[in-house]
Amino acid sequence: MNKNSPIRTVLTIVIGFLILFLLFKHQWLMYVAATIGLLGLTSEYLAQKIDFIWMKLGWVLSLIVPKIILGVVFFLILTPIALLYRAFKKDKAFKLKKSQNTVFVTTEKTFLKESFERMF
Repeated sequence: MNKNSPIRTVLTIVIGFLILFLLFKHQWLMYVAATIGLLGLTSEYLAQKIDFIWMKLGWVLSLIVPKIILGVVFFLILTPIALLYRAFKKDKAFKLKKSQNTVFVTTEKTFLKESFERMF
């Protein structure tokens, strides 16, 4: 079975335009669906050209859309969560107030031999 069939691509595009027509009720969507369907059915050459254009459009969108989605997720979801976390966190990781001469923090902890076994 051929993985990339031009007739299947044309049928998919026609069904997509028909669904859009049913949703939005614009007459030109029906005309576009009929035109693409007739061109794809009457000529194998035109079906291959429609398939080629459709696959190139998909490739271009695959370069653009993930970056937009990741940017939206970062700025609308992750950034507000990070800002809220920093605002309401009790233990401040950064010592921004100049109450000391250094930011070095000494800890008094004794390490045992078992601490270095199975660290992970």
